[in-house]
Amino acid sequence: MMSSDKDIKAQITQKLHGFDIRSKKQYHEEYHHIFRMAAVLMPLKIYDGEVFILLTKRAANLHNHASEAAFPGGMIDDSDVSVIDAALREAHEEIGLPPSSVEVIAVLSQGITRRNTVVYPVVGFIPNDFQPKINPTEVDFAFFIPLKDFLCDEKISISFYPFKFATYLSREIWYRDNEYEVMIWGFTSCFSTFLAKIILDKADYLEVHVGCTNTGRISDCIEEYFKLFYNWLLASASSKL
Repeated sequence: MMSSDKDIKAQITQKLHGFDIRSKKQYHEEYHHIFRMAAVLMPLKIYDGEVFILLTKRAANLHNHASEAAFPGGMIDDSDVSVIDAALREAHEEIGLPPSSVEVIAVLSQGITRRNTVVYPVVGFIPNDFQPKINPTEVDFAFFIPLKDFLCDEKISISFYPFKFATYLSREIWYRDNEYEVMIWGFTSCFSTFLAKIILDKADYLEVHVGCTNTGRISDCIEEYFKLFYNWLLASASSKL
């Protein structure tokens, strides 16, 4: 018997419970004064038994990450009560998603971008009938993509980027429809892959970097991904002092 969408949501919620950092002491980290802080929403919907994630293509005129595929999100403001509040606020500003319509189920371990920004990924279910209302000053278009596509060998390209501490694996995947196309890569692709590994029970699919010591333990993989970039950015900052 096929699971209902309600059952699938319950299963996903249970799987993500062990990865939710809100119950950990290090939820508020000591490096907040070193890097900029941001939060993104990883919006999920279940349709006919399949898990989809909503992404955006950022507007071409933006100062950071212009024209890139991204989760709805942005910098944390002083007015934000929490990283969840920041992610929901940004999603409302960018794609018109009402914060009250989001069922937040987890905050994953932090990621980091090459623009010296620590990013908190907030995972939540959104209504199946939600239609994005694009803010053109921030977003070019929004789209849904099956989460399983991030675990599909036929759709993924791998690039290798040697850093000082390790050789990082970048996963690239193209989204195309009759009107739009965009390449998904970097932070967005990595965290979509991490989420897919958890939800679809593919813990050993793709490593974080060449020689990753934590293949198969997803929570450790995410933390190793963060530490790789964190150490690299610290070294880069020190070299400029």
